[in-house]
Amino acid sequence: MLDQLAAEVTTLLAPFAPLLLEAGNEIADKVGDAAWNQARQLWSKIFSAGDAKSKLTPALQLVGADTNDPVYRAAFAKILLAVMNQHPQLASELAAGLKADRRVQEVLATQKGSVEDVRLRMSGHGQQRVEARGGTIKNVSLDLD
Repeated sequence: MLDQLAAEVTTLLAPFAPLLLEAGNEIADKVGDAAWNQARQLWSKIFSAGDAKSKLTPALQLVGADTNDPVYRAAFAKILLAVMNQHPQLASELAAGLKADRRVQEVLATQKGSVEDVRLRMSGHGQQRVEARGGTIKNVSLDLD
């Protein structure tokens, strides 16, 4: 369970790693969207957990150097997992922080139903899913901005 939480936090923080490391107000003003605000709140919670800042900052610097590198992301997630094991309250706070602004768009068809001509559009961080159990899916567009 904590493995999954560490992976989700890493996924959310990774694109913002360079900004979190700079943490300048002018940058925050320029970005200002929901995903950025959520990333800042999670990073703030991590900083409040005693030695977490000193353990995680070097790993976040690696992620910041290449936000898409799976090795750097895995290293950050592994260290975050160790920190959460040492600070169970942090794990609870991060889980709550992830759920606070979770956005989901779903279109589900059951009993051999079909889904046709659907466009889901979402800005920021979120999850989109289209499913037709035993049926068909045609002309579906999923857009995350």
